[in-house]
Amino acid sequence: MKIKALDKPQIVKLYEKHSGQKINDTDDFCIEEAPDLKGVYNLGWFAHDRGCMGNEILVGNKIGPWGEMMPEVLRLFGWQEEAKQEKLALDWVTDVILVWDSPMSSGGEDFERAEAPKFQVPKVEKIDAGWQVSLWVREPGGMLPQNDYYFFVVEIAKDGSLGSTEIKERYTAKIKGYE
Repeated sequence: MKIKALDKPQIVKLYEKHSGQKINDTDDFCIEEAPDLKGVYNLGWFAHDRGCMGNEILVGNKIGPWGEMMPEVLRLFGWQEEAKQEKLALDWVTDVILVWDSPMSSGGEDFERAEAPKFQVPKVEKIDAGWQVSLWVREPGGMLPQNDYYFFVVEIAKDGSLGSTEIKERYTAKIKGYE
């Protein structure tokens, strides 16, 4: 699937038209193209205490919340072909839902500690309702000397719509020297 690539000025212009707002400081307007879903642009705003935040996407010339646009966009990438669903489910979770956080593929030293929960690599499973994606996520760094993680489970329905999201577990690891 190939969607027309856009540059930052084009995206800003489309967002201004969509929102009715003038974007004066484009440094605070976050744009992140989904690495494995080329042409899907995540849109958000920079918060100095957190980083980028937002739940809207741009695909083609259409902007809306990713939850509402999800089935339509997944169909553009071939969701109707069952052989593509597993990869698309993982790509959607990591590149769109978690775009402003850090999905993890390995645990690192924080998960080697005695008190750490067992690390699980990202897993995609077929379930009766569609697909379930489960993975550990590192939250953006904050002002405290710690790393915060959560184990996230997302269900995607057979039609490509969002079934559910749930944080199953949280883990905080104090930065060494601050325990």
